[in-house]
Amino acid sequence: MTNPKLMLAFGEFEKDARSCLSVAALESAVELHTLSSSSQASAWLSENEASALLLNGTGDEPAQVALGARAQHKNRTLPILALTNDVGDLDFAHAFSWGADDVVAPSSSRSLTTRLRAVSKVPALTEVPPRGTAVIAEIDQQRRVAMARVLGNAGYEVRFALTCEDLERFALERNVALVVSCTEICPDPERLIAAAHSSGSGAAFVISAEPKRYAELSRRFTGGSDARVTDASAPPENVLFLANELAAGPLPNKRSAVRILYGTSVHFRPEGLIEGEVGFTYNVSSGGMYVRTLAPPTEDVVWLELTPPRSGRRVQLVGQVVWRRPFGPHKTATVPPGFGVRIIDGAKQSLDRWNEGCAQAAATL
Repeated sequence: MTNPKLMLAFGEFEKDARSCLSVAALESAVELHTLSSSSQASAWLSENEASALLLNGTGDEPAQVALGARAQHKNRTLPILALTNDVGDLDFAHAFSWGADDVVAPSSSRSLTTRLRAVSKVPALTEVPPRGTAVIAEIDQQRRVAMARVLGNAGYEVRFALTCEDLERFALERNVALVVSCTEICPDPERLIAAAHSSGSGAAFVISAEPKRYAELSRRFTGGSDARVTDASAPPENVLFLANELAAGPLPNKRSAVRILYGTSVHFRPEGLIEGEVGFTYNVSSGGMYVRTLAPPTEDVVWLELTPPRSGRRVQLVGQVVWRRPFGPHKTATVPPGFGVRIIDGAKQSLDRWNEGCAQAAATL
């Protein structure tokens, strides 16, 4: 007889939410454990092999529990779901910043069950083709750990630089393929990049800029072939997107429209149905989008509702699902779990607003 799969739900849960968790666990064939003490949760995660971790709450404790879990190698691929009653943009952004894989309402046993069943099908960890060493110089511990997980799962061997001196030394090493540095540790990234290249380094650089410097550095590195800039508050997966762009080099883009890193909540449901799910866009273009979620639709045509870039009004679009990326390691994975959509229809006003927003955002690249 095989041991049951274990799931830990951390936080304070009201009666209805606890009932939904129990239903989702039963329908997903996992054994539910609930704890409200962060120290007890961390100890439980050390002593047990969890198949999923659910974190409820808005304070620092959920992030700290996630941070402790991610620090253990056995939990590198552990699916983590953030629970919140009203799923929105800020909830996704906050949860992704500390390493969550999705956000879902604890009151929806259907949505919980869909995600738990999806992550239970994850294949055994396979070797990902090595991509060289990635040096991460990030002052924020939560973001540092979350970024290490993203890059490690993509095939990079990760090492950390906690001072500018360490960063400058590591960046000169020939085996380093990628350098990710926040502006708090390295306030002068141009000097760092110039020094690395003059020494013969072929490393690519992603600058994680604090808000007050993002616009300045974005202008400075626009169009460069060796560096990109990301907002320090953006999901860690954005770093992988930029690293992939740099690795691809100045190849002609086969897409008819430029992809833009853009995150906003998106409500999606199969064509003609009432019930749906909430995901978060990863990148968008005038012709389509990629939606982050652990619950990609099984149907091929979906209705989507979201806010376009540079807009304050939501639009309703019809999309054709062109590919799905399940949760778990995969040698060709360059995006988080979710699905890619090609826009095939929509009201004229919605299509015009979407195209205009994407065009305005693309013009700033």
